[in-house]
Amino acid sequence: MPIPWFITRLTGITDTMVADAPRFADVAPEFLDFIGDSILVAHNSGFDMTFLNHEISQVFGEYRLANPCLCTVKLSRKLLPDIENHKLKTVAEHYSIDLTNHHRAGADAYATAHIFVNLLAKLAEGGVNDLGAVRRMGSRRNSYVR
Repeated sequence: MPIPWFITRLTGITDTMVADAPRFADVAPEFLDFIGDSILVAHNSGFDMTFLNHEISQVFGEYRLANPCLCTVKLSRKLLPDIENHKLKTVAEHYSIDLTNHHRAGADAYATAHIFVNLLAKLAEGGVNDLGAVRRMGSRRNSYVR
């Protein structure tokens, strides 16, 4: 499907750039194999999981990911309340993480991973060392784990 103009404007990614990319249906089995039952980490995981589950439903009908997913946006809001905002670029700058090619999968994944490592260290300082402890930090309404 064509990339909406506002996404092209935001990311700089054009239809031409993805014309030869494989369809999700062609890579879905390998992707699901790769993630297995791992805990997923994403910056704004609600968006990413909704998007992934939509695409998965196009291939596998009613199947949805059941993997726990940690959201670095929600964690940064809790652990870094004094920064200007919690956009990926802002949190990356807070931790002096390079995000030169923002809105590109590799660069954004790299930044998210390094942000997560920093947030893990901050969680550990507070005695939070496992997924159960992260779950207990939030309320039902403001869960850090999906």
